[in-house]
Amino acid sequence: MSSLTTPTIGELLRDEEGQLAQEAALLADEGKTLKRDLDVAKGLVEQYQRNASAVSVTFSVATEANWVHSDAELRDAIAAVRKELWDIHRFQICQTLSGGRLRVPIEESTDPAMDLLGLWAGGYPNPATLERWGQSFDDFRRKIQPRFMALPVRDVVISGAVKDQKKLVLPRVIRAFLEQLPRCQGPSAGLSDLPTEGDFVGLVMDGAARTRTAFLLPRNPGHILASGTTRVGKTCTARVIVENFLLRKVKVIIIDPTRQWCGISRPTGDEMMLQRLEHFGIGRKNASGFPVRLFVPALGIELPSNPEELTGQSLVVSLKGLGDTERCRNAAHVLNAVNDCMMAESNQVILVVGIEEAHSFLPGNVVGNEAEEAAKEVRTLLTRIAREKLKYGVCLLLVSQSLADFHREARIVREMVNTRIFMRLKDPTETALVERYVSREAAEIVKNLRVGEASCTAPWSRPPRC
Repeated sequence: MSSLTTPTIGELLRDEEGQLAQEAALLADEGKTLKRDLDVAKGLVEQYQRNASAVSVTFSVATEANWVHSDAELRDAIAAVRKELWDIHRFQICQTLSGGRLRVPIEESTDPAMDLLGLWAGGYPNPATLERWGQSFDDFRRKIQPRFMALPVRDVVISGAVKDQKKLVLPRVIRAFLEQLPRCQGPSAGLSDLPTEGDFVGLVMDGAARTRTAFLLPRNPGHILASGTTRVGKTCTARVIVENFLLRKVKVIIIDPTRQWCGISRPTGDEMMLQRLEHFGIGRKNASGFPVRLFVPALGIELPSNPEELTGQSLVVSLKGLGDTERCRNAAHVLNAVNDCMMAESNQVILVVGIEEAHSFLPGNVVGNEAEEAAKEVRTLLTRIAREKLKYGVCLLLVSQSLADFHREARIVREMVNTRIFMRLKDPTETALVERYVSREAAEIVKNLRVGEASCTAPWSRPPRC
């Protein structure tokens, strides 16, 4: 026979008191958080009331049209548009507003009437004109003298780099600019330590100045990752690396969800790119295409089913126009072929697998259960290739806006990278990873890099800036 113990009223009250105490503690924490948010909001309101200034930034976004024939296709199309908008919000708008290239100078006007007059007239009379007008315009002269612009007759050069090419600049702006120039130390003490053999990618920087020292990437660089915010030059850098491999007859497979790599098979006609060829001493006449096959599943140009046919040639797989599920399945098909066919050990790179916007193939960045499963397969294959296939001559080239997306099961991919090319990064999570993999100095450098500049670590060196 068992005995049952009935709790007393006192015990019940004590239990209820404990639960109420826990709830009170949670409410107190929530109250502290709300009070902190309220204090911040009050501070912002006070600043706006005191400064009487505000900025409005408008972003216009247009997604591609989607043709649907069923409820299921409509749901998938809506999900794809939502994901595209989220990516734009995350990788363009947020990065711009949190310290990207957007700069909005704000200054309080002490004489709005004069400002409006200058805008209406398209400018103010120059000092020589005012001098000819005589003393009757002295009051007018005193009001507009603070608005006079300085026109340098020569380029403004700081540490060997042109900072202003004969533009109109307020003198006080020039002074403030000189005081706030980022003082990033380049590898001046170690230029002689850089290798004399490798694939030309660019020129090494010395502080803010470009040197004549070539940045040569090792011809066996291990796995490569190029990371940075949008429109800083990641894809151009990756393409230079790929073209070097193609010139050495190394096979290259590019998985491209953006359709940025389709033109690699023919010479460029872009005037800006042709000017850059001249700038680097290469010459327009050397613009050329490469023997690369193009597959576009969205247009009916499907991938070969034979794995050996896939890995036996150089090709670009353009996945633009596919939903997340099909995009990840095609990527998995290519990576499966690489994993199955590359079985002969090699001391040299014999196949480069490049993935544009690599983060977009990972779980968490796709929409729908089927897409999630396909992305998990991509992640598994990427992890296996990163771990096992380097000794078989396979080089991964990952182009990504976000290192942080390579987390949990995908973190091993990030860890197995040998050559890291960090372009401009602003997000604190991303710069913290740069500090972890390179140094605190490098993490500060990447915040101030310009388009086309990068901090790079490769198997042979400490991080140069190029």
